[in-house]
Amino acid sequence: MSTMQLTLQGLDGPRSKTLRRCAEERIKRALDPFRARIARAVVWVDDINGPRGGVDKRCRAQAQLASGTSLLVTAVDQTAERAIDRAVRRLRSIVANTLKRRWTERRRSCRTQRHRVPHIDE
Repeated sequence: MSTMQLTLQGLDGPRSKTLRRCAEERIKRALDPFRARIARAVVWVDDINGPRGGVDKRCRAQAQLASGTSLLVTAVDQTAERAIDRAVRRLRSIVANTLKRRWTERRRSCRTQRHRVPHIDE
């Protein structure tokens, strides 16, 4: 089975170890069913407004599929943990939908080719 490469960026500061562990655990658990089809996942967390506060923690999560397609989602929330949760849920959903759409298209294509009747020239 293939292993997904995971990169976490922007997780520094006094709570960085906890946040890094949180992000790693959540993205691995969310994307585990698709790990054979995901080459790489990257999570960025940053504070948009700095020390001013507010709804300013942003998490961007990206999955690069083995096919080369790159999927990116963004979530902003009051806490980094909630932003990570929202971004990871969105990423899981978009990965699942993308893979399902491709599977359906391939299946439809195979079915069409199988039922094609060759023309007989007289």
